Amino acid sequence: MRTFKWKLRLAGLVAALVVGLLMLSVQAMTGNTQATATACGAQAVGTTAAQPADVTIPPAAPTTVQALRGAASATQPVPTIPVPTIAGAAAFNPDAVTFTPAAGGTFAGVTLTADQMKMAQTIVAVAQGMKLTVRAARIAVAVSMQESTLNPNAVNQQFVGLFQQSPPGAGIYTQYSRTDPAGAAWMFLTQLVTRVPGYDTDSRQDYQVGEVVQESGVGQNVIQWQSMAAALVPTLWTGSTTAGTVLAQPAAATAAGTGVACTAAYTVSTGNRTGGATAGWDPGNIISDATFYNTAAMTVAQIGAFVTTQDAACSGTNPWCLKNLKLTYPVQPASAYCKPIPAGAGASAAQAIWDAAQACGINPQVMLVKLQTESQGLDRADPTEGNYAAAWGWNCPDAANGSANCDPAHAGFVNQLQGMSNTWAKLKATIPLHQWNYGVGTYNILWNTENTGCGSGSVNIANIATASLYVYTPYQPNAASLAAYPGAGDTCSSYGNRNFFRMFQKYFGDTGGGLVAAQPAGGAQQVALTGPVQTATGAAIGPVPVTFSGNSVTIPANPHVPANLVGRVIVAPNAKVASALAAGLTWLGTPYSWGGGGAAGPSLGICGPNGAENDCNIVGFDCSGLTRYIAGKYGVAIPQISGDQRDPSKAVAWTAAQPGDLVGYSGHVTTFIGVYDGIRMQLEAPDSHHFIQITPVGNAETPDNAAYRYWAGVAAA
Repeated sequence: MRTFKWKLRLAGLVAALVVGLLMLSVQAMTGNTQATATACGAQAVGTTAAQPADVTIPPAAPTTVQALRGAASATQPVPTIPVPTIAGAAAFNPDAVTFTPAAGGTFAGVTLTADQMKMAQTIVAVAQGMKLTVRAARIAVAVSMQESTLNPNAVNQQFVGLFQQSPPGAGIYTQYSRTDPAGAAWMFLTQLVTRVPGYDTDSRQDYQVGEVVQESGVGQNVIQWQSMAAALVPTLWTGSTTAGTVLAQPAAATAAGTGVACTAAYTVSTGNRTGGATAGWDPGNIISDATFYNTAAMTVAQIGAFVTTQDAACSGTNPWCLKNLKLTYPVQPASAYCKPIPAGAGASAAQAIWDAAQACGINPQVMLVKLQTESQGLDRADPTEGNYAAAWGWNCPDAANGSANCDPAHAGFVNQLQGMSNTWAKLKATIPLHQWNYGVGTYNILWNTENTGCGSGSVNIANIATASLYVYTPYQPNAASLAAYPGAGDTCSSYGNRNFFRMFQKYFGDTGGGLVAAQPAGGAQQVALTGPVQTATGAAIGPVPVTFSGNSVTIPANPHVPANLVGRVIVAPNAKVASALAAGLTWLGTPYSWGGGGAAGPSLGICGPNGAENDCNIVGFDCSGLTRYIAGKYGVAIPQISGDQRDPSKAVAWTAAQPGDLVGYSGHVTTFIGVYDGIRMQLEAPDSHHFIQITPVGNAETPDNAAYRYWAGVAAA
């Protein structure tokens, strides 16, 4: 267990996140509440966390959505939100940001992963779109590196996103989600030109100008990233890469003796993704693209028969029964994402749903399930016209008190249906352009709304359809939610994506996603580790695929691994230690949880002070829990407390240190994995609000003058 103490991580890939008593003033940057979802063109669009299963949806309170990026109907363009009329700045819509992602690279001695490069590219693209200068982008990149290590999903108490923006206040910074990279950059840069109109010729250093916006009280910490930003931004501004050493993306490699390919960045192992009507929950593969975009899944007649069956309890004389609806509407012109939708003259709900699904390329089964999860629209016994005002929860921002605040212009069955269909089509087209919080790859996704403090868990998203569901409903169910279906779980439970998955299975069978077996506590997906480690003990294996053979372990591609280490080999002292290190690497991206984890794997932590107030709701490891897990894998039980693990009788000189040894700090321990490019590296669970990652030894504080060896005498496996 880690001893609590305040510290700043001033180097390496982990930037300082200074909170609590060290925060001398509240940051000026703010953003939208994370408790909600969004509409067409929105960053998070969908079911609120407070809604359990279909049987418990209050009839008068349909699920709402939040327009975090500027809502637009199927017939209206996404609006451009103008910046203040200040010389040097132009109106710019962050939705217009698009670029070809660059590989990771090294700039002024700082190595950035491909994910970090994407965020830097986003910031630069927004600055250029606003017609600002290179200095504006340079300031923003340096500030973001310090605040979040260029991680758009970083959460530290109430501070969120690339710039660790605080909740909305004083009527500013409410236009976009704080976790929308382009929107967050737009808000930061707008404040920059507002607060420092002459920023480009201001004589102060970049960090001082950035601090005018951030008001963090520790702006000097940005100094360490100024040279990196100065080297990086011109290469992105001009499209050149001459100022930095660009690292190629690793190719998949085959491990000796295994015949199994390593998993490249953003590729999820599919060995256990067999799906089926009884498949277990898989947070990374809720539904396959093939299923989500299967427009031939149902005919109009089949939709009509399904509606009649589900709506059996509704009175045959009530014109607002779903099965009785007669809908009249004009032709919906083609949008950028959908073909024209034919006019309806007394059309049935089945016909309207089929027409919209065909025009926008969406499975009508998806529309039917979302109608039920969003408003219980399939089986209301006595519906009224008002029950269809937010039928698909589209374009209904939440008010501050959590109540629905739907735009009347988008109310009604047809408006909701056609707008929602257009949104799904838009997400399919634009998620690959990196315009949204989620795409195919590894992301930290909240268990519940940000203001609950419940934290998040790492999810490897396998496809665009699943990413679309997370953009629409940006939460994943926790173990309590999964166990309680169709009812309510605990205070950290969310239900929207759980309900979609289970109700699709209930109505239509296989989603094309899911797992054969149910998930372990916390919802972490199980991916078999290549090699014998999975049978070495009964302890759990994490979700990240790792390959090893003999005493060699290949470092996997992962957002929590420095780009220059991906594909490199850890040479352990023997095969048993290699197996243990491989097991530890499978938990990359798992949340830190104070008091959590041990030899058996991750567990709920302990709620405490100084940032750990919610750790009792987070399944993960603390620093000594992770080292105990790895030691247990090579067969040694080591002390529980980090201070006790720094046993002088186990000390070995740093010149003799080998992978598997422990690194000790004041109140902290990590696992040494070797020396790369002249730098000692470690696998660590850093502290609350962070995740298991690979970092340089001594990246934040001075290590002990010796390493600690517990594996001595362990026979090779």
